[in-house]
Amino acid sequence: MMLRDRGTIKWTAMMLPEHVKMIRQWAESDQYEEQAEVDEQRAEEWNELLALAIEDALLVQVTFYQGQNYTQAAGSVMGVDPFAQTIKLLDQSDQVKVIKLKTIRSIDRI
Repeated sequence: MMLRDRGTIKWTAMMLPEHVKMIRQWAESDQYEEQAEVDEQRAEEWNELLALAIEDALLVQVTFYQGQNYTQAAGSVMGVDPFAQTIKLLDQSDQVKVIKLKTIRSIDRI
């Protein structure tokens, strides 16, 4: 005969509502990733790769921080704006993505 247990429901009845709320917030925030710092050497490598990608129309894949997680975008680099600290990426669906340089985690050649 199988035992029917209420699982976590029985434990939440013994907790204060404030504790339940804090545990739920903690569980949500545990899924977020923190933005990593970029060292100067890696930034120099990215500058060289971006210049080469613009010159030779190469496809690159950029991993960048958006929201509270890292996302990826692939396409050709249209240009780099040094004043706004952004790059413009034209993806396969012909949409232009503007990515801030300080949010980039990696740039790889496809």
